[in-house]
Amino acid sequence: MHNQGLTEWLKFFRDGHLAIRLINDKEKEKTASSQKEFDDWETYSVKEEKFKKYLRKNNQPDYEGIWEVESFRIGIKKEKDTYIGFIIESDTENWQKDQVKLKISESKNETKAVFYKADHSAVTSDTVTMMGNNHLQIGEVVLTRLYPEVEDQPQFVQYFKMLNAKEPYLEVLNKTTLYLRIPSFEAHYKNQIDSLLEVNKAKITSTKNLIIDIRDNGGGSDSSYDGIIPYLYTNPIRVVLPEFLSTKLNNQRMLDLINDPKYGLDEASKKWAKSMYDKLDKKLGEYVSLSDSTVSVDKMDSVYAYPANVGIIINEGNASTAEQFLGVLAHLCLLPSQGLAPGREFFIFWFDWFLVPVPIFPQI
Repeated sequence: MHNQGLTEWLKFFRDGHLAIRLINDKEKEKTASSQKEFDDWETYSVKEEKFKKYLRKNNQPDYEGIWEVESFRIGIKKEKDTYIGFIIESDTENWQKDQVKLKISESKNETKAVFYKADHSAVTSDTVTMMGNNHLQIGEVVLTRLYPEVEDQPQFVQYFKMLNAKEPYLEVLNKTTLYLRIPSFEAHYKNQIDSLLEVNKAKITSTKNLIIDIRDNGGGSDSSYDGIIPYLYTNPIRVVLPEFLSTKLNNQRMLDLINDPKYGLDEASKKWAKSMYDKLDKKLGEYVSLSDSTVSVDKMDSVYAYPANVGIIINEGNASTAEQFLGVLAHLCLLPSQGLAPGREFFIFWFDWFLVPVPIFPQI
């Protein structure tokens, strides 16, 4: 309860970088009591092999099946006018095998669902949608079919590949359009992003259209998108530089960048981080700029003719460095060309929280 109150208080600052979590041995006791609290929860029991045999007789894909969502394998079976979703396997201690996790009720005029969250509280929804043959949307929850194995339409296969990507990749959509997926700008992805761009440099600079999909990219390190900018560069980029509050704890970040292999810093970057640590450490308690000026204006020698059209796909899951990346793109397309090549066309597509098939991008 206290944790919930503090979390509400933190929303005043409107900063997703801040969080409060309880670190307490009593959490173990809480988990044990939670299990007992829900011992009498409604259950639905069917042996898995018997259920699979039953499913094999159903030739028309519907809600019935074995599904995966978060830490659960869930069976869904129809009883009269209600589909009952029951736990087959759970990685959490709050939910036990056979407990009812969801229900879908159908009538002539409407379909309604209830989905029970981690704490067993109910979330009701009028949105129950099959996305292709293997994905089921209930409100904001999306389940993936595990059994029976059903072939899906290509557009849904591609869409969920894009949405569920954990690492960056580049794909040719057609002869005039490339698709670049970057699910995260975390520092440990920088080398992957840079390598991907370098390997495909000839392809990117000879293809008219580039779509960059950063949906649900919550940020990371600004350096992770540095390798993308040369391909998009048209105009000088003006950036207001931050100041850092120098404290022992904050400054430790620079040493972590040097010493932790996951950041993948080269020797030059490690040398820079050490010099910045020394600069910060001399001014404890002060706000310190890591640069000699408050604004930087970055100019590049080359402007590629292609890509001529750049589309950016975003959604409400973008934050921090991903937003900074969009700010840099704004400079690329809004500032006057100052004698450089004509500005590229930039398009930003906003995807709110709903699922749609991947559009067929026209060849232009």
